[in-house]
Amino acid sequence: MPPLFHAPLKMGLSPSRCPWTTPRLLGSNDSSRLQDSQIAALEQAIRDAHECDDGEIQLYNEQIDTLRKETKEAESSLERSSYDCRQLVVAQQTLRNELDWYLRIENTGNRSYQRCAGYNCSETKTQRPPQEPSEEKGDGSER
Repeated sequence: MPPLFHAPLKMGLSPSRCPWTTPRLLGSNDSSRLQDSQIAALEQAIRDAHECDDGEIQLYNEQIDTLRKETKEAESSLERSSYDCRQLVVAQQTLRNELDWYLRIENTGNRSYQRCAGYNCSETKTQRPPQEPSEEKGDGSER
C-alpha cells in the first residue's frame, strides 16, 4: 500500500503550501497520527479561514451591488441629460428659424423703405374712404 499524506493533500492542497502542517508519511498502523487537539486546531483554522473568506465575499458582493445601483443611477441621469440636450437642440433650431424669419422681414422692410426713399412715399399713400354705417344695423325705431 502506498504511503498517504495527511489532510491537506486530501483537500487538494500541496503539503508544502500549507503553513500549519509539515508533510509526514502515515501508515495504516502509524503511531505518529496527529493528536485530537492538533486536528481540532487545524479544523478551527480552516473554519476561520472559510469565515474570513465568506466575509470578504459578502463584502465584495455588497460592493458589487452598490456599484450596480450607482451605474443604474448614472445611466438614468445620462438618459435624462441626453433627453434634455435633444430638447435644447430642438429649441435652439426653433429660435434660429424664428430669427431667420425676423431677419427676412427686416430685410424686406429695408428694401421697401429704400424703394420708397427714391419717391415721396407720403404722396403715394392711398386713403380709404370712410366706411358708411351698414343698413342692417337699425336703430330700433322701425316696426
